[in-house]
Amino acid sequence: MSTLRDQQANSSLWPLLTNVAQLLLLPFSALVLMVALESLTHPPAQFQGDFSAYSGDSKAQVVIYNASWCPASREIHSLLANRGVKFEERDLSASSNWFQGHVPLGCDSVPILLIGDTLIYGNKPKLIEQQLAKENVLP
Repeated sequence: MSTLRDQQANSSLWPLLTNVAQLLLLPFSALVLMVALESLTHPPAQFQGDFSAYSGDSKAQVVIYNASWCPASREIHSLLANRGVKFEERDLSASSNWFQGHVPLGCDSVPILLIGDTLIYGNKPKLIEQQLAKENVLP
């Protein structure tokens, strides 16, 4: 008495089908792994929350954490200046413990912008423009 498994094993198509299935699943598995790694290594660019502890006693609605050596920081600084946005600038490279200044924000590089109750991480000009308009800080 042969079972279904025995019949499948004796079939000449069954090994071919299992090999094809494995070959199709391998790229899919790799894609899933790449997407998972991407989300772990590239955090979202925008966060909502209460960041008032990081704006200090500033009256400015926009605070930029940057570093003088960073080209992306200079680009965002220019974007804000060219748009006429009043902002407070905090140069994290000015002190020896610059890294401690923005690690509590959850960011490990600059530029970091605080626009109202939104933190924008990285060089994202379109996102910054949208948030400036949303917070009504454009002149």
